Amino acid sequence: MEKYIIRLKTMEDVKSFNELASRSETQIDVKCRRAFVDAKSLLGVLSLGLSQTLEVLCSAHDEEFAHGIRKYCVCGG
Repeated sequence: MEKYIIRLKTMEDVKSFNELASRSETQIDVKCRRAFVDAKSLLGVLSLGLSQTLEVLCSAHDEEFAHGIRKYCVCGG
């Protein structure tokens, strides 16, 4: 399992992140406090709110996703 700490500041960030996650074949979840949503669900990710610190959990390594998520990382990963 891989873990990233990210922040999505704009609606465009959310859309771009969702598209990146949707291209991956691995299970990707987003956690904010106690809420978990599927990263491939645009409405789910939006429901967590903008500018929140989010924890992204990937069930397996995906090179394209790992490279693409870097622009949203605030630490770790």
